[in-house]
Amino acid sequence: MLKLCEIYLKEDKMMKEAEQMSAKVIQLQDDLPEAYIIRGRIHENKNQQDEALANFKKGLEIAKEQANPDQKQLISAHFHLGCQYEKIKEFKLSVFHFKQCLLFD
Repeated sequence: MLKLCEIYLKEDKMMKEAEQMSAKVIQLQDDLPEAYIIRGRIHENKNQQDEALANFKKGLEIAKEQANPDQKQLISAHFHLGCQYEKIKEFKLSVFHFKQCLLFD
């Protein structure tokens, strides 16, 4: 289902479907970091910075809590947080999150 959300994200006309699908995934399993990252990207595409930030933060939080955190998810969350903070001119936070991306193999 998450892969389908990612495909919907690539097509502006399918944004509503992506939003509905991500909500359904989170409703079924609310501990998937990538579901929140995708939902953050949906809000990012809709220029809803506060909602995007909240979802990227939630995805990062969940990823960090996992026994064996997936580096791809951590990098993705930090990258998108860096982008969002840059958009709202929070440059110190933006740089922090971009630097976090560099800490992984």
